[in-house]
Amino acid sequence: MAAGSEGTFADALAAPAPLYRQRTQENYWYTWTEPDVLYLQYNRCQDGPLDPMASFARRVLDDIDRRAPRAVIVDLRANGGGNSSVIDPLLQGLRARSYLAQSGRLFALIGASTFSSALMNAISLKRENGAILVGGPTGGKPNGYGETRTFALPNSGLSVTYSTKFFRSWPDGDPESLVPDIPAPVSWADYREGRDPALAAVAQRLGLAPGAFQAK
Repeated sequence: MAAGSEGTFADALAAPAPLYRQRTQENYWYTWTEPDVLYLQYNRCQDGPLDPMASFARRVLDDIDRRAPRAVIVDLRANGGGNSSVIDPLLQGLRARSYLAQSGRLFALIGASTFSSALMNAISLKRENGAILVGGPTGGKPNGYGETRTFALPNSGLSVTYSTKFFRSWPDGDPESLVPDIPAPVSWADYREGRDPALAAVAQRLGLAPGAFQAK
């Protein structure tokens, strides 16, 4: 292999950013992709300062009812946790639209950065909503601490985050991670080339081309 052929971080930044690397500073957002798939990225288990989850979820669900998507994808791969109940309006709405899961058209994307309350949400999506999990093993155990809070140290002003509740979400044993139904971890080569193997796996499951999901 020629020197430097592995590529550099600068090369990766120059590649077109896949959806999971877009708008990462927002708590949550969604878009419609070609061909008519709703992609929703959930980055923090916190209400948006200008757009609470209740109103956000209502828009998402209204869009689902109006457009009858080919599939719905909830991306939790960058979510390190917070308050596990924030997403409840969305989960309840998706549960009421059970035809999505029953037809194999509801997906949740997970990975090593899916942690704490976000991991609890992924478990709910799988067990209560019937979502198909795609991606890599989570960074935390299904049974673990969540419901994080923060405080500032009085002298340094540094912010400290701590958990307030232990969740036993997996009564059958104590696995190290929540593992996906369809493994599709992101490799360095994928990152460098701007590919998203999880979305490619979803596309394959739906009978679409690997690069099908492009933002409209």
